[in-house]
Amino acid sequence: MSSFALRRSQRARELTPGVFVGDVTELSREALVTFLELAERGEAVDRAQLSSWLFGPYLDALSIGRHRRDDAAPSLVVEDVASEEEVVGVVARAYQGICRVLVAFHANPDPSVAARLVARGVVEPVSDERGNMGYAPLDDPGMTLTLRVLAITAAEMLTRPGRLRGDLVVNGDAVHIGERPIVSGVAIRSRQTVPWTPPRGDRESSPGWPARAPTLAELAAAADGVTPDDDAS
Repeated sequence: MSSFALRRSQRARELTPGVFVGDVTELSREALVTFLELAERGEAVDRAQLSSWLFGPYLDALSIGRHRRDDAAPSLVVEDVASEEEVVGVVARAYQGICRVLVAFHANPDPSVAARLVARGVVEPVSDERGNMGYAPLDDPGMTLTLRVLAITAAEMLTRPGRLRGDLVVNGDAVHIGERPIVSGVAIRSRQTVPWTPPRGDRESSPGWPARAPTLAELAAAADGVTPDDDAS
């Protein structure tokens, strides 16, 4: 598997034996899909559901291929959300941010964003025993939910951009991911992804075609909730 703009100067972390770059990417996709499903519940989202996602699909994507994980950073996200009302807002902001990133990526993937996301500690380059190269999500106790969702998205976005872009259906600011079975070398799952609603017309929505022209600032900074002008200052 080839990665998207993985530079030779970046030292890639070796995944544990028996775990491959494709496994990391599949679990990152599953974490993204399940987050989108969670966010679509709107005001019905609660702390228990957010916790289930953080310590379920999200932690799976973070942990695979690592020799050890001795922290529980996702718990800080839950602890920071003191009320059900705040949960709804936190999830909504993360959802809006990642939709903006996916719309920009769908319009025009930008390979130069890889170095920026690595430098910011959002993703890291990885390799496996077969020589495959790609990216894996990173976490940090201070990461917002928005950045955590960006990390799992960027892991696939940078490793296999063609497949992710082909599965995206953009209709205005709405983003859907088509149905596809999830197959991994360490786990095999067949599940429904975010439901796809056929577009009303070819001009409204078309997989793989741009909805609007993106900028690098949008792609790398939108999930932080800042505007391109703010990010450049």
